[in-house]
Amino acid sequence: MKNAKTVLCMLFVMFFIFSVNAESVKNVIFLIGDGMGIPQITLSRVVNEGHLVMDTLKYSGLISTHSASNNITDSAAAGTALSTGYKTTNGMIAVTPDGKSVKTILELAKESGRKTGIVTTTTVTHATPACFTAHNAARGNEYEIAENQLLTGADVMLGGGFKRYAKILDKVSAKNYQLVKTRDELTNIKSGKVLGLFTESYMNYELDRTVDEPSIALMTRKALELLKNDNGFFLMVEGGRIDHAAHANDPVGTVYDTLAFDKAVNEALSFAKLNRDTLIVVTADHSTGGLALGKKKYEYFPEVLKGFQHTPDFIISLMKPDFSDAREIMEKYTGYKWDDKDVKTVMAEKDCKRPSYYSLGGQATYVFTKIINNKAMIDWTTSDHEGSMVAVMADGINANLFTGMLDNTDIPVKIAEAMGLKLK
Repeated sequence: MKNAKTVLCMLFVMFFIFSVNAESVKNVIFLIGDGMGIPQITLSRVVNEGHLVMDTLKYSGLISTHSASNNITDSAAAGTALSTGYKTTNGMIAVTPDGKSVKTILELAKESGRKTGIVTTTTVTHATPACFTAHNAARGNEYEIAENQLLTGADVMLGGGFKRYAKILDKVSAKNYQLVKTRDELTNIKSGKVLGLFTESYMNYELDRTVDEPSIALMTRKALELLKNDNGFFLMVEGGRIDHAAHANDPVGTVYDTLAFDKAVNEALSFAKLNRDTLIVVTADHSTGGLALGKKKYEYFPEVLKGFQHTPDFIISLMKPDFSDAREIMEKYTGYKWDDKDVKTVMAEKDCKRPSYYSLGGQATYVFTKIINNKAMIDWTTSDHEGSMVAVMADGINANLFTGMLDNTDIPVKIAEAMGLKLK
């Protein structure tokens, strides 16, 4: 009888502890590496001497990513799934395939009295951040999305895309946002609502970032500082340009933007160590590029990527018009000694350096990037997204919810559950 009472007492204590934990998540930091498939994580880990901060999160699982319309999702449909718990058609922002707006986890958090924020290295109106802060049938309607974001009223929005807001700055002011456009202006802000727009369009890749642009880690740290309050907060952080580098089959941009994103994860963990009522969830919306590590003979050579100071595209942009300084520039900014054949192959593209919105070097960049991939013995199957599962990692209170085989629609529902709320 005494043993039975002891067992019952222990069960009661365990139930009490579980109940307290289930209701005690005050802050949520949701970090999304856009296009950050498992191969991208693996390559970044190896280049970084076998270590990533996200590896230290205590719980992990896998997520399926298909959309309502396609086996392979785009960022809008994936972002909708991760923000609302609903599948939708590729290209749609926080609406169902029939165009009905559905509540986002950010909006739910705001209704609960929490502060809210988004951080991205793309434009704040781009697909993933838009899916948390707006509703639109087409992801390309970024000017409409900007107006919608002001109505949603997230307390902090940091990223690129000033040109999307340039015509509605009066509305930005009317909504009591402090507009900041440089790293120093951001660091000087102490409180209040903040709209940080640090570039006209996308922010630069981490290796090409200017001194006026804050890193994703700094933006995350500042957002956490501004959002911290007694009622808690929800913050979404997107490493958005991992995806763009993978679209370009650029392993350098992919790795170093993933490592920059990992530093944002570190900011989240540092915050959580001092604020135990915090849940951290890290995932990707999809994998991009079909990255394959190794092409033959059971080997690849990540050391090729370790000395880069800029992305391949930026390096091509530094060369003289006749590419006569190709070897000098290539070796100065890559830390790698290139074969004569490789240098001549790049120089042969001097007449194909056609800058565009997407590339400073055009065909010349494509050729240089292909050489880098060949040297590293890695390959890509596509310049688009691919349909494999992605990882989810979590730490903090109720992080055990994010284990096993999940669908992307499960993630915001479980985040809401962890906060003691109901999304669907």
